[in-house]
Amino acid sequence: MNRKTLATLDTGVVFDTAPLLRSYSYVRMQPSASYTIGSVASAVFAAGESKS
Repeated sequence: MNRKTLATLDTGVVFDTAPLLRSYSYVRMQPSASYTIGSVASAVFAAGESKS
């Protein structure tokens, strides 16, 4: 297979913006102040497109 003649279907980043009235890296869901042993800690935050 000749890699020079292959076509890519990857469009790249078409549009990437933070949510309205927010900026990237803001925390959407804060983690709890404490957790018990064996529980799962989680937080949700806004981030940019990984390919941009």
